[in-house]
Amino acid sequence: MSSKLDSRKLRLGAFLAVMGPGIIAGLSDDDPAGITTYSQLGAQFGYQLLWTLGIATLALILFQDLGSRIGVVTRQGLIGLIRQKYGARSGMLSAFALVLANIGTMTAEFAGIAAAGKFIWSFKIHNSSFSCFCSFFLSITWQFCQS
Repeated sequence: MSSKLDSRKLRLGAFLAVMGPGIIAGLSDDDPAGITTYSQLGAQFGYQLLWTLGIATLALILFQDLGSRIGVVTRQGLIGLIRQKYGARSGMLSAFALVLANIGTMTAEFAGIAAAGKFIWSFKIHNSSFSCFCSFFLSITWQFCQS
């Protein structure tokens, strides 16, 4: 009985080790930008677009799993692999596209936080987004100075 229980624990542990990053990525889309977008779409379309949630969650799980497997096998990130396979110019272009995507994501995050500040504390959107940016900048600077 003990060996059967141990094999079940081992299988469950292996399953969670493989699926864990994908599940976390699927559940991690609850940032301010996502909440703002989902609230606006929900107000405009109601439940008409709810079916896309299952597809989006499945895609997030699959892409997170794929990325983690590629990283484990090759011991490189995406930019390094693109540079190795397609050359330095393609690697730099991919890195630039990634930086632009991250800037867009951070802009959406600040906009979501500013909108929440407007509704919760009656701040003006400009003051809320500026204070959010300053706290973010100070946090990054503090972490950089500590290391």
